[in-house]
Amino acid sequence: MISTFGSDSGHGSHDTKGFSMDVPISLNEGMNNVSILSVLVGLQDSGAYLESKYTGLNKVNIQCSGSNPYNFTNYTWGYQIGLKGEKLEIYKEENLEKVEWSEIDDSTDTLLTWYKTTFDATVGDDPVALNMSSMQKGQVWVNEQSIGRYWVSFHTPQGNPLQILYHVPRSFLKPSGNVLIVLEELNGDPLQISFNTISVANFNSYDHLPQLI
Repeated sequence: MISTFGSDSGHGSHDTKGFSMDVPISLNEGMNNVSILSVLVGLQDSGAYLESKYTGLNKVNIQCSGSNPYNFTNYTWGYQIGLKGEKLEIYKEENLEKVEWSEIDDSTDTLLTWYKTTFDATVGDDPVALNMSSMQKGQVWVNEQSIGRYWVSFHTPQGNPLQILYHVPRSFLKPSGNVLIVLEELNGDPLQISFNTISVANFNSYDHLPQLI
């Protein structure tokens, strides 16, 4: 029997790049399947001893009560690059129906989730930015255009998010019916995402986005 168990996540910090994570799990009798998603945001591209630098998964152990740990470091691992949603390109309008979308409620404590909504553009000519302060880590597309990755949960040494506002060029927007796609890797709250218009003299918060599905 094949089973998938547990889910959790973790990441390093500005000061501690490497980290370890302990995840309580429940095993089924017989065969169990271990799946791990590893995501890198940028690689060192200069400096001394680059050949000794490494990233990603380093060691996997399973500790059972009253027995020695099972070390999976040198086991044969299967792998694939990317996610199914990326392969299907569900951030493109013609591919939105390739997956089944469901409405969400106030419970947003889920890991690795795709979100979709539509919205009307803000009026005026001021620059537009997505306020992602309620999210944690992932990627954003507006009308099939990538806005880039966000990592709000990565904090500066002062304990503040590294960035919460992400520029959306007005050339990407239509007057109405704009499609926002968000891939959240951790457990952010998409119901609090908002658009902001920004000017030198003023900073106005636009209405929160409509109900996401």
